[in-house]
Amino acid sequence: MSTANGCPRCGLAHVSIALLAVFTPEISAATTSYRSLETTNYSSGRRELEARQMSSPGVDWETDPTKMFSTPFKVFGDNGKLWIQPTDGKRVELLIKGANWFGMQSPTACVNELWKYDVQDYIDFLVTNDFNAVRIPMSAPLIALNPVLSDSCGEYTGATSLDAFDDLLLRLRRAGLLVMIDIHTLTEPEQNNPLWCEADACTAENEAPLFAAWRTLARRYCSHPNVIAADLFNEPFGATWGTNRATDWDRAAERLGTMLHSECARWLVVVEGIANRGGACKKLSGDGCWWGENILGQLDAPIVLPDQSKLVLSPHTYGHGTQSYYSDPDFPTNMPDIWDVHFGDVSRTTQIPLLIGEWGGVWTDTEFPAGNLIKSTSMWQRELQNYLQRNKFGYFYWSLNDNSFRTGSLFNDASKAAKLAMLADSPVLTMRQFQDGANSGGGGGGGGGGGEDDVCTLMPNLHNLRDDGKWCNAAPRSTCTQNYVYEEEDDVFTLCFWNSAKGKCNKEPEGHRCPSMPRPVSASPPPPSPAPPPPPPSPAPPPPPPSPFPPPPPPPSSSFQPVNLRGMCDWLPRMTNIRELPNPEWCATAERNNDPRKCHNAYVSFEPGVAIGCTYKPDRRACTLDWSTETRCPAHKFLSRMYDVRTLSPPEWCNTADARRKDATRCNSAYATTSPGEYGVCQHNAEREVCVLSNERWSGRPQPPQICQDIADRKVRFDIRRLAEPEWCSTPLRDSNKFLCADAFARWDDGLVGPCKYDAQRKRCYLSHSDGAYCYGV
Repeated sequence: MSTANGCPRCGLAHVSIALLAVFTPEISAATTSYRSLETTNYSSGRRELEARQMSSPGVDWETDPTKMFSTPFKVFGDNGKLWIQPTDGKRVELLIKGANWFGMQSPTACVNELWKYDVQDYIDFLVTNDFNAVRIPMSAPLIALNPVLSDSCGEYTGATSLDAFDDLLLRLRRAGLLVMIDIHTLTEPEQNNPLWCEADACTAENEAPLFAAWRTLARRYCSHPNVIAADLFNEPFGATWGTNRATDWDRAAERLGTMLHSECARWLVVVEGIANRGGACKKLSGDGCWWGENILGQLDAPIVLPDQSKLVLSPHTYGHGTQSYYSDPDFPTNMPDIWDVHFGDVSRTTQIPLLIGEWGGVWTDTEFPAGNLIKSTSMWQRELQNYLQRNKFGYFYWSLNDNSFRTGSLFNDASKAAKLAMLADSPVLTMRQFQDGANSGGGGGGGGGGGEDDVCTLMPNLHNLRDDGKWCNAAPRSTCTQNYVYEEEDDVFTLCFWNSAKGKCNKEPEGHRCPSMPRPVSASPPPPSPAPPPPPPSPAPPPPPPSPFPPPPPPPSSSFQPVNLRGMCDWLPRMTNIRELPNPEWCATAERNNDPRKCHNAYVSFEPGVAIGCTYKPDRRACTLDWSTETRCPAHKFLSRMYDVRTLSPPEWCNTADARRKDATRCNSAYATTSPGEYGVCQHNAEREVCVLSNERWSGRPQPPQICQDIADRKVRFDIRRLAEPEWCSTPLRDSNKFLCADAFARWDDGLVGPCKYDAQRKRCYLSHSDGAYCYGV
């Protein structure tokens, strides 16, 4: 296990059991007192639950309106958010503040540390500190075995594992706490499994134990109103995504999710990420993802369920690894950009809700029992908490109970006061708030009867764009939120909001009735302007010069087959590199998912000279990134980010510099002017370790990279890495002044240069790697 890119809790179960052996006397003494609670707590709760299940074959909603879960609701995703909606009311955003309560996946087969504390102690702690959900990791083999519990399970001693879980869910329900079940392991004792089957490739036969475990859970717990989500499988770090292999997690998640909804259609289907197979994380952020963090595949090989509103993406992330971004000079303020690339932008682009399934860590330097020192992650945790709060992403903190040695905990951790203070400002919707709002018909989830809501009080101070014959998308960013539109057909007032993922002003998904608002008169269209006189005929343009590029192959047929490897480079002049658009995109957009021709007209380039085509998959109605088309192409589309070795001082050839001979990326990022108006590209030969000039020649003069030209023209003046005290883009001065930010650039490699750009929304100056280029000689 590598803590750089791996599981932060590996070996936890074995350490827990080892400590149980040491503390057996303490456990025995504790369980003597807990056994006296068995008949009053566990047994009575179990009888109550059985009576309810027999009397109500559907969801077991409470009948007493004063109790939790007496208001029937549904939970679903829309517009990148999670929503909860009462059966006869208005939806509200479901903001999750949760904690992981582990142990059922370990050999104890019950939530841990019941040898020290009572179940109710933990539940009271969660309620007191405004948590509204727990994630419960479980074991597929233990679900099938359902063993009788030992003394380590306190008051549950002598019960079976699932009977104890029944009682735990009932107590969580009474406290108003939601539950997400997670299948954490396929083995007993617990191990971290690279795939969702115990093999190198998964088949229907060897993935059957996971399917069987979920069927058991769905049939037993679908009726529990507080169980709302199924986290399909924990951290499949050996999986691929979108490669058409038997290790593809996206296809397995579709199969599991479809089966699960046939058993329990009300549950959310929660899908974790993979790890680093495919290299997408490193290509985008410079280093790897944690196990479970990499959900980038959803951009180009999207998971599609029968009910897409039930899909939730759930990356895991931690702060005690050895990835290079933890040693960045700007750490931890560099991390939001990393999180955006790894998972934030995926949710914004796909509009699928995001829920962080695991995060946490030690608050002070901590000696792990095996002798390893874990450094404090308090700075990283504060930065991530701010990021989650700013983006309103829900989460489950690891962990509630105290025997997670490598990450620390919440319940009785030495640093619990600091951790709870950090989490105190998390946006959260408790079930009490939701239920009170729904029952009052107000903004907490009710208001379904057509009455006023709080938003209506804003309308008189805003402008109705329909008075101008316009919609929200006509408003600029600066005034977007000062507008609404009155939709006469539905008689609703709908606010405008700035959609940062799409870079434009949109209208909110739902309008408001607002009976007290006067109904505006629809604006009449302005009278047509008189047609201008026709312009005089222009002289015929001169014939275009002959193209420097090889002739392209014939257009694709109506079947829209992917461009073949050898022909793809010839097509690049007519294709679009969607990562170089003003708002960079991936293959899977609504437009390309519905138009095969536009899909096949797009490609992605991660580095100069490399192209990967987009391919349309009609069976899934999706435009996906086709890694099988990855190929190196000579110049053409890539020259805007390459440098001419002949303009260096002194002039060089491709093979002159040792750096280009040893570094394929450096070599393939260069070209050489061989005669006026003619050039060839540099190509790397790994076997001979040489960088050679291609035999092919192209005419015309390629444009230099924009950043290099700006530096040469003195439009960008400050080389901040060469100051007396080197800096990066984000400093208090540049973060507060966009003009100073735009006047700076940084060299983060020998010759590799990027401009500083200003993010007005976050008020931060950052280094734009995507606009970087090799600027030798400037």
